[in-house]
Amino acid sequence: MYDNGLIYDAIHYIHRAMERGKESSRLPQLMNDLGTGSVKVEPRKLVDGKNAVLSYDGKYIAYYESGKLMIYDLKAGKSKRVSSISDSFFPEWKWSHDNRKLAYINGSSLFVYDLPKNEIWEEKFDSFLNSSILWSADSQKILVGTYDKKKESYVPQLFDASTRSHIQLEGSLDGYLKPFEDTPQIFRQIRKDGQVFDVAVQDKKETLVGTIPAGLDSLTLTSDLSQGAGFSQMNFDNSTQFGRNPQYFNFRSVNTLMTFDYSYGLHESLRITDNGRWIAFNQSATMPKEGPSISNDVPFSTLWLAETEGKKRIPVDYGYISTTPHSFSDDVSLLVYTKETRIDGSPGKFEIYQVSLSEVAK
Repeated sequence: MYDNGLIYDAIHYIHRAMERGKESSRLPQLMNDLGTGSVKVEPRKLVDGKNAVLSYDGKYIAYYESGKLMIYDLKAGKSKRVSSISDSFFPEWKWSHDNRKLAYINGSSLFVYDLPKNEIWEEKFDSFLNSSILWSADSQKILVGTYDKKKESYVPQLFDASTRSHIQLEGSLDGYLKPFEDTPQIFRQIRKDGQVFDVAVQDKKETLVGTIPAGLDSLTLTSDLSQGAGFSQMNFDNSTQFGRNPQYFNFRSVNTLMTFDYSYGLHESLRITDNGRWIAFNQSATMPKEGPSISNDVPFSTLWLAETEGKKRIPVDYGYISTTPHSFSDDVSLLVYTKETRIDGSPGKFEIYQVSLSEVAK
């Protein structure tokens, strides 16, 4: 395959061999050939841990390590413990836009850590909370979803961090919420037929925004919801779906960034920078008709960077790699991710890596 110029397929083939414990000396050379003509990136290990969430200014990383929520200071090169977290409970933590606070949910409680004050406080709600958290643009309020037994769904509730007060909102959590200051105003809905609407929270008035290809899934959007990316699906015999290709869209046009004939992209691994210029994703070695990967929930994969204009495609690293929704800094100078080592096919050590993108993003 490699000798015929099918480099992507050759990487897939070697991935499958490595999953089964057969090391190959050709993978580094293939990775080098894929990056020919592109700026090289050099991953650097920072600390042991996983679920790395980068602050917007790129100065801090919140992560999990050995039953603890930790924060790593990139400038000082040091970590500090925030709180204890059960290994069976794995929340999604969110930085405030001013990079001063970190919020996460456990059951019916919202926890907020104040970085400058080095203190954490708990806010209890009357019902179970869903896992989603959205900070207001001024970092003063947090939107959460509380479970309504009568409606049998989650309803929006606004928490004011400065006054510690709760405000129950009308309606339901229905779509991607656009950035807000005082109260949420607009949901952006992407429907099955690919049509995109802005829907007012109060009167449900709909405004057509544009379209994206029908069937595009695993969507990731910029924070202002103006741009995004998703995976297309190619259907073959017996309804088998593979050849998932990442596509960038801005509701007016669509650009296929890369094409893989025999690859499968992880659903949760597609990420986009806030300026919409770059995406990161994993090209996994698992094909659906061959059954699940022996590597449990994180298949062996190549981590890619791709410019949404389609000019640059850069292989970053390969292994058991995972990312979180906020893996890029706002200025696109940093990318962070977790890499796992395996011991006899079982999860072993988790390590957090940093990639400097200063040269790449020029």
